[in-house]
Parts: sequence; structure tokens; C-alpha cells
Amino acid sequence: MHKSNYDYEEKPQGLRLQDERFNRNIEVVFSIIDDEITQKGNVKILEIGCGGGTNLFPIKQKFGEKVNLYGVDISQVAISFANNLNMGTFIQGEAENRHFAEEFDLILVLDVLEHLSSLENVRQTLEVIHASLKDEGCFLLNCPIELNPWNIHWFFNKTNLFADNTKKFFGHLIQFTEDSLLATLEKNFYVEKKCYHAHFISQLSGFIFFVLPKEIMSKLSPDLEQKTRDSSFQISTPGLGLRLLKLIHSICILPFNVLGYYESIFRKNSRFGAGAIYLKLKKRL
Repeated sequence: MHKSNYDYEEKPQGLRLQDERFNRNIEVVFSIIDDEITQKGNVKILEIGCGGGTNLFPIKQKFGEKVNLYGVDISQVAISFANNLNMGTFIQGEAENRHFAEEFDLILVLDVLEHLSSLENVRQTLEVIHASLKDEGCFLLNCPIELNPWNIHWFFNKTNLFADNTKKFFGHLIQFTEDSLLATLEKNFYVEKKCYHAHFISQLSGFIFFVLPKEIMSKLSPDLEQKTRDSSFQISTPGLGLRLLKLIHSICILPFNVLGYYESIFRKNSRFGAGAIYLKLKKRL
């Protein structure tokens, strides 16, 4: 699935457990689960690309026995981390293969499609989702739209400045526009609801506090770049200096996270400059 230099065992993603405050992913997911529980009482949820349970853990914390959780991820390190949380059933595997015979009320694919190696892999993954989703089920997709005009990654591509940063540091292999993403989904799903997020402040924050430091550290000290990853902090115990550095980083980025969150709320219907899109999808029968 991942034909890139990004190593998901050395650099697993989704190990940092989410704080639901100022978190659009969790807020949107909670809203949909609330609706599903109101209708059905109990909800069976699959997350493809679940990482170490970064999204599913707060779901279990909030909804408890009302949700049954399943997850798949390419990284065995991430799956081991998720299994240690004792909140559901987790399997290491590729997104384009079906790993559970069950059908699900809700399937989550949050920041995953852009990591797949080709559009053919994306289509195969969508076929798996279609087959795994109950007829009345819901598919929630969050995906970057990095080629959406006037966002920061669109600018980087136009100017060839930091053009490969999302591939290098995030493992993104495919860059979508909204139109290309919708065209890829059209065969299997239709859109029930959509909203945009990751607008200017969030993008600026990501560049200042993530991309730029990573670019500098990767050139000066690749070892330090690895040690300062969120996954490294979860897997091993960092020294005092690194913990202090992480604390300062967290304090500095907090105002940007808060402002970025409210910008996304205020501009949720604005495509202009948006960096990502949420789609609530239903399967075509």
C-alpha cells in the first residue's frame, strides 16, 4: 500500500490520544455517533487507518458500551499500542483488504486516503468500505484537499517551495482537489453532508510549528527530528530537555489551535483556501 520512504513502523501515526477540546475530528465524529445511537441504541464502528487509537479512544471514553470498536492500520507498532488500550478489536493490515466479515453502522476514514500509493488503491479501499457498510450505515471521510486553490499547499506546489513537505513528514502520496475526491467517491457513495476545515490559521500553525522545524531538524539532526515526533514520546520516555521543549511547543501552539478551531467553525461552509473536507457519505445500493 505504501510505496514511499515513509516508514510506518519507525514513525507510526495516531499514537497521541486526542483531547476533545478544540478538536474538529472528535467533534464531528461525536455528533454523528450521537445521531446513530439515538436511532439504533448500539453502534458498531470500524476505523480504517486507526493508528494507535487516537480517534477511537475518546469515542470509547464518551460512549462506553454503546459502541463496539474495530480498527485496522498498516503499522504493527500502532496496532499494538491500540490493543493495549483494551477498547476494541484491532488488526494490522492494508486499507484495500477486507479484514472483518461483519458489517458496520459507521466507518471512519480520517486522514487516510492521501496516504495510499495510487488512485487504484483508493478505489479498492472504497470498494472494501462499500462492502463493509450496512445499507443504512454512514461513512465519515476526512481528507486533505491540498490542491484546493489558495491554501498553503497549493501555494507550495505552485512555487515549488516545500512542495514535498506533506509526503516527507506526513506520508501523503496523493494530493486531491475537492472535485477529484468527489469523482473518486461517486461510484460507491453519495454525499449527504459536507463541511470544510483547516483554513488559513490552521495551515499557518502547521507550517510554523511543524513543517519548518522538521525541515530544519531533518537537515541539522535527523535523530532529533525523530525523537521529537509524537509517536516517539508515546513509545519511549524522553529526557528532561526534550520534555521541556515539547512543553514550550505545546504552549506556543495552543493559541493557534484555538483560533484555527474557531476559524473552521465560522468558515465551515467556505471552500476558499480550505485545507481539508469532511464528507458524511451514504452507500449507493
